[in-house]
Amino acid sequence: MTNEIKKLQSIVENAPLQFQKRLPMAERFLLSAILLHLKDLKTDSSGRIISSIENLNIVNKINSKLEKLVLTKDYLRELRKFVQSYANATYAANAYYKSINDEFKMSPYYTAIRDTAIKNITESLTAKGLNAAVMKPIQ
Repeated sequence: MTNEIKKLQSIVENAPLQFQKRLPMAERFLLSAILLHLKDLKTDSSGRIISSIENLNIVNKINSKLEKLVLTKDYLRELRKFVQSYANATYAANAYYKSINDEFKMSPYYTAIRDTAIKNITESLTAKGLNAAVMKPIQ
């Protein structure tokens, strides 16, 4: 395998692993924050959450607390590093293709796809993702 391919493979394999190292601690904080407030939600006899102003206020407290717990400076720094791995992978792929063909130039289409992927992953791992994965099911 060429050095460029090894570098690309390393980036693709290691970026998610590095990002995931911080998740167990964040998950423990999330669970304790949710459990703290879930017990206060009023439910019907089948265990379903009752639609009420009081419950809506509790859900809003949970949402606010989760955003503060999850979207810490450390988490956002690690997220930036993870997102940077997309650029690093692009550079490594370009170096590989250039080693095969000196006239290789990345397509604007590929750049647009990469930028869309970065935007989507960033949104899903920040407040929008938190709301979709955690808060919407509760609401």
